[in-house]
Amino acid sequence: MQFRNRTNLIVEIHRHLFEADGVEPLGKRPTDSDGSPKVVSRHRTEGHGIGHCSRRYLFSAVGVMGGHLVGVEVLGVDASAYWSQMQSSTSFVDDVCNGLIKGLVFGFVVSWIAIFEGADCIPTSEGVSSATTRTVVYSSLAILALDFLLTAVMF
Repeated sequence: MQFRNRTNLIVEIHRHLFEADGVEPLGKRPTDSDGSPKVVSRHRTEGHGIGHCSRRYLFSAVGVMGGHLVGVEVLGVDASAYWSQMQSSTSFVDDVCNGLIKGLVFGFVVSWIAIFEGADCIPTSEGVSSATTRTVVYSSLAILALDFLLTAVMF
């Protein structure tokens, strides 16, 4: 599907986001559950940039706590030695800021891939299903490539 100008693209994206013809054969409209369009509902906003960043820091914190559990409890490393090494080897710019930048980039790229795949899908249940599959595959490959490039540039 080609768009002759930006207005047609915006109208098509709006139609896919708010009308969701692909779920009509299932007998359910996107506004049936809580009255809000599907863009506003919880399951549609999880992959955007800010949410991706906050999950990245949550997972990093869980990793540090897991390292403490294994190092101190299992291997018998002194707890103060673990934390002093963790603090001395962590840099705000290299670790925290670069993680924030990567999380934002990944979140926005995945969001744009999902928007364009959704705008181009056939408005049936099968079309939405195949667009979702393509979105997951393209997003995974984009994150892999971007992680390689961003790590090469940042470090």
